[in-house]
Amino acid sequence: MKLLKVKGIVIKETQYNDNDKILTVFTDEFGKISCMAKGAKKTNSSLLAPCQFLVYSEFVLYKGTSFYHINSAEIIDTFYNLRIDYDKLNIAYDITKVLMQSICEGEESKEVLSLFLNTMFVIENKDIPAKQIETIFKLKLLSLLGYMPNIVTCNKCGNSLLNNSYKNYYYSFAENNAICENCFEEELSQMSKNKTTYVKMSQAVYFACVYVVSSPIKKIFSFSLDDVCLNEFIQYVDMLYSVVMF
Repeated sequence: MKLLKVKGIVIKETQYNDNDKILTVFTDEFGKISCMAKGAKKTNSSLLAPCQFLVYSEFVLYKGTSFYHINSAEIIDTFYNLRIDYDKLNIAYDITKVLMQSICEGEESKEVLSLFLNTMFVIENKDIPAKQIETIFKLKLLSLLGYMPNIVTCNKCGNSLLNNSYKNYYYSFAENNAICENCFEEELSQMSKNKTTYVKMSQAVYFACVYVVSSPIKKIFSFSLDDVCLNEFIQYVDMLYSVVMF
């Protein structure tokens, strides 16, 4: 029996028999995997604490026929302050649902694990609106999975869109590209023919998107938007996420 050592966080737990659990663990080496935690519900079990929802641990596993089996586990972080705050726990649960929807079983990504852990840290320690955290997480997750929106250069004229002189930008979800406001004026007369539709993005939202997709994971939450721009940012990312994932 070959033992495997991985670091991972429990993102789902399912009760199984009187004393056992089936866990979904997002790991650094194997991505999202299903694990059998024998005896994890017993009060005297060494697996009781490490096998709780949103506990980050180092696991020693062995591979069975249908599941990995947890031989032992040692806690790295419980995200305690998150777990005792109902509102923070709700945010974390929503983020976890996004992760579960977006990642296939066995799809390995250390960067995605890093993003998820950093997001849990932010929820636990920072005072940032819940929907803003979820939106930033979604956008960065999409970029890490290879679905980064193409928003750096204008698809029509080829000019850089990182020019602060533009007040608005225009993005096509169907074509995954953006155009500058000058080209958009020219496109208006052709839209009825080519059936391409564009969503207008304000300058603040455009640069928020650029910042999230291009910044290191630990810095992506380091900006703020006013209420109007935040709502626009949320709508844009939600639409992008639904187009890509569904």
